[in-house]
Amino acid sequence: MLSPETRSALLSHATEHLLCHLRDEPTPEPPHGGEFNIQAPVFVTLRSRGELRGCIGNLNPTMPLGECVGKTAIESATSDPRFPPVKLGEIESLSLEISVLTERTRTQRDEIVVGKHGVCIESVGRRALLLPQVATEYGLTVEQFLAMVCRKAGLPNSAWTRPDVLLETFEAEVFSVDHVV
Repeated sequence: MLSPETRSALLSHATEHLLCHLRDEPTPEPPHGGEFNIQAPVFVTLRSRGELRGCIGNLNPTMPLGECVGKTAIESATSDPRFPPVKLGEIESLSLEISVLTERTRTQRDEIVVGKHGVCIESVGRRALLLPQVATEYGLTVEQFLAMVCRKAGLPNSAWTRPDVLLETFEAEVFSVDHVV
């Protein structure tokens, strides 16, 4: 678990980094030292008035957490292929959520706990991931959650039942800010 101070600093850095990018200003230096130097998978989710506006993550971190959250916030706003890039005029409606993930562990369906575990599926060169909070937000059962991650990967809904499919779970430490500005 990250300290409350680290969580707050990561949220501040992600929002500042995003604002500076959208304003075409130099981005701030990331926080460093201590927990900011941890290398962990991280996702940044943006919502506009409660609706998903962007979500991008890094499953294989190559930089410290302090640096990664700023870059990932920008990617979430500009590179999620499901949405057009966020414009500066939208900033007042945005909320930002950071999910710091644990290591992924190979799993079976009966080991998945809705709301606790996120799911990653991989098969035939396709991979997709859903964060733990997705199942709770949509009120999904385990089977519905697994079908959703299969669809996201471009696989049949029941692909998770095949023995050649890699099914992994992880947990996430999730914290957010309701308004970017």
